[in-house]
Amino acid sequence: MLKKMFYATAICVGFLFSISQNCIAQQKTKDEIKAERDVLKSELKSENVKERQKKIEKLESESPKTSGIESIDKLAESSKKNFI
Repeated sequence: MLKKMFYATAICVGFLFSISQNCIAQQKTKDEIKAERDVLKSELKSENVKERQKKIEKLESESPKTSGIESIDKLAESSKKNFI
């Protein structure tokens, strides 16, 4: 009986703790949210992102080289078709 009460109490306390942590994490002011958005916008306009986009476009435009193994070549060809 004591064991059941202990486990029930532990579960309730854990549940209450998780709910309180979730509520605290979501309490951001409008200024904080705006600041986070501004940081994300500036990161998206950075040179690193532009360079990565160029590399991705280059990789997407090139066809994969053949390996000589038929199953791998077919897989590469079919995956290229799926992403286009």
